[in-house]
Parts: sequence; C-alpha cells; structure tokens
Amino acid sequence: MNSQQATALIDLGAISHNFDLVQSHAPQSSVMAVIKADAYGHGATRVARALTQADAFAVARVSEAVKLREAGISRPVCLLEGVHDREELNLADLFELQVVVHDPRQVELLEAADARHKIWLKVDTGMNRLGFAPEAARRMINRLERQTLLGVMTHLSDAGDTRSRKTAQQIRCVRQLCASLPASGTGVLSIANSAAILAHPDSIADWVRPGLMLYGATPFDDLRPGHGLRPAMTFSAPVI
Repeated sequence: MNSQQATALIDLGAISHNFDLVQSHAPQSSVMAVIKADAYGHGATRVARALTQADAFAVARVSEAVKLREAGISRPVCLLEGVHDREELNLADLFELQVVVHDPRQVELLEAADARHKIWLKVDTGMNRLGFAPEAARRMINRLERQTLLGVMTHLSDAGDTRSRKTAQQIRCVRQLCASLPASGTGVLSIANSAAILAHPDSIADWVRPGLMLYGATPFDDLRPGHGLRPAMTFSAPVI
C-alpha cells in the first residue's frame, strides 16, 4: 500500500459490538440494521456479512439492495425510499425486497401490479419528510389490502435532542394510530432510530432501526460520546 495516501480502516468487531448494544437496549425487538449509503461508508456487503444476528437490513435505493443480493446476502432487505416506477417494483419482486410505502403514487403502482408485495406503511408523525398523515393511513391500508402488510413505521425527527418534547408526541401519535387500525399487520410497529434506542425506551416496539450507532457515531445533537459505542472507522493520512 502506498504510504502517501489516505486510509480508512474498518473495524467490523466494533460494528458487531455496537449491534450487541442495540440488542441489550431492545432485547425483545427484531433489528433492522440500516446499511444505506454503503453502510455509511463502511462497506454495505462486508457489514451485512458481519451482522449475522440482524433480522433484516435497510437500504435507501433499489440499486443498493440488488448489490447485496448479488453478493449473496439472503436476509430480508427493506427499501426505505420504496419504489418509484414499475421497473423498480419489478426488481423488488425479483429480488424479494420489502418496500416502504410513503406516497400515493406508490400506492397507485401497487394497485396496478399483479404481484403481491411485502410492504411497510410509513406514517408521518412530525418528521414532515416522508409518509402519510395519520388521518390518511386508514384509507391507504384499505387500498393496499391485496399486499402483504408487514407493519407500520414512522421516523422520529428530534430523538437526538433529549430536551425536545416532540419525540414523546410522535411516539404517542403512532401508537394511538396503530391501536385504532384494523388487524392484519398493523399491530407490528417500528419507531426507534439510534437516538431513540439509547434515550427513549418507550419508542422501542416490535422492530428497531439502528443506523448511526452501529458505526460508533453518537446520534445526539450535542455530540456527546459514551453509551458504550465503539467507533468503527479510523481515518488516517500523511502530513505533507
């Protein structure tokens, strides 16, 4: 190796340690390990191979999921962005991918498709980025009755700010919504991201979705270290 180049060393043992920390905080929950963006730069395939305990993996795009499948990763893979056209829906079917549904156009795609897909319904409880408003969720579930509904998920916008009251409001909102929905998958719930796993135990439901914490980065706004996390990347470069 050329000593005059920058180097990033990845410690897979640290990632496994951080995954164990997730399980210690959520021992009754299934874990969907987020490995989008090439596992935050740590190498999605190598991380997926190291995390044999993960119940599922989450990526953003279809292309990321296809690379995992072509590398031999057989665990469930969830598309957090869902699909955007018929070609992506066909690829989701071909590679047996779980699809997050967060937009009416995606509902229309699924309604027009012949195949039955495994889907998550995303509800916007305050992130204001992706997802259906709570009052629209019931209508969408009715329209998606031909699909296999795995559960409902939401994303917490302020979990990294331990002073914010918004997190408690979001958790209460999605739990009340799920309690009022009909059965067939809607009782399964996924709320907690990394910050919520560490700081908001009431957010821990059937599934948790750790991302940043798997790689040893603090998910809190004040950047305070701790919680037993081990950094997984060491970056070095020569001084010139």
